[in-house]
Amino acid sequence: ALLVKPVVRDGVYFMYEALHGSPKKILIEGANAALLDIDFGTYPFVTSSNCTVGGVCTGLGVPPQNIGEVYGVVKAYTTRVGIGAFPTEQINEIGDLLQSRGHEWGVTTGRKRRCGWLDLVILRHAHMINGFTALALTKLDILDVLDEIKISVAYKKKKCEVLEPPGHREILRLACCLSLSPNESFIIYSEWNSFNNNDSSSPVVRALT
Repeated sequence: ALLVKPVVRDGVYFMYEALHGSPKKILIEGANAALLDIDFGTYPFVTSSNCTVGGVCTGLGVPPQNIGEVYGVVKAYTTRVGIGAFPTEQINEIGDLLQSRGHEWGVTTGRKRRCGWLDLVILRHAHMINGFTALALTKLDILDVLDEIKISVAYKKKKCEVLEPPGHREILRLACCLSLSPNESFIIYSEWNSFNNNDSSSPVVRALT
């Protein structure tokens, strides 16, 4: 306690000084993914705080007008720790490969992360909430041993294409069903040839450069 005491300050006043004093570059990093947000996540499988950009205001006392660029960080595939809805989860050799190559372990629990294909429905939902000004796509190299890559672009409901996540009750029902037997007829996938060994001629690589 004696070592920490000299650096303990009023957090709101500290941030105010940082924002209104001499020009500084301030980077604020969230701790969890958007769908673990207490207000906008897949309730009840959420954390107890705001993980979206609103957490900058509620957690630090930063006024909304002081928020500048909003960078979304997303893996080239989807992961989740513990129970909760996961429509694109791969409970098969694909999921095992992503978990192994990506070293997907929960930081706090040490449990294996559940892995699956990238879900653009969820990513689009996160963008609507956060208003990303840029995206950082990580772990793309984990996929380069696959012959084919799938990306979820929409869901199906009664033969109709759905571009937004289902309501909470349906998510919970779907999660229970998928945890027993993944039903990919619920998902509309876009299929891509892989980019083995970072082949610069790959359509995936060209689309990202």
